[in-house]
Amino acid sequence: MGGIYPNPVLSSNGKINLDVRTGDETDLTIRIYDLSGKVLLSDVIHLDTGANKCKIDVTGFTRGSYVIEIATGDLKETTQLIVQ
Repeated sequence: MGGIYPNPVLSSNGKINLDVRTGDETDLTIRIYDLSGKVLLSDVIHLDTGANKCKIDVTGFTRGSYVIEIATGDLKETTQLIVQ
């Protein structure tokens, strides 16, 4: 569904990019969880048809591993996010 970079990301400059291409206008839900399952960030972003680039701010997250989940409609993708 999308590419997330940089990964790993530095906690001092905690901006990650998310590239998403869609066939239709839609809303994208982004959630970041810690490894205990606690939601640390939840956001909904409106996407236009075609290529979209979203910036997500994780500045201040402690160093470690997280799970980032992106979902649109009935599609869902999860990946590991590492903050250094």
